[in-house]
Order: sequence, then structure tokens, then C-alpha cells
Amino acid sequence: MSYKCIACGEVIDSLPFGAVRCPSCASKVLSKLRDPIAKTIKAE
Repeated sequence: MSYKCIACGEVIDSLPFGAVRCPSCASKVLSKLRDPIAKTIKAE
């Protein structure tokens, strides 16, 4: 799972269990990165 720090913008690939801080700036606000997946819906 990848995360992005909101404060400094660093992308973090994995965090140790129980750690919820950015390793570079020690910010607690992280955003989970998700793959851009487009869903196709059949129109009637």
C-alpha cells in the first residue's frame, strides 16, 4: 500500500505496523494512493 504525505508530498511505499507518521517530516496526515480505475457501465 502506498501513501502520500500531505505536508511534504513524499510518497511512502510501506509503513511499519503501528506507525502513522511521515518518516521525513513527522506529519500525521497521510493520504492513501489508489490506482485510477475507470468502471464501464452498460447503458440501456
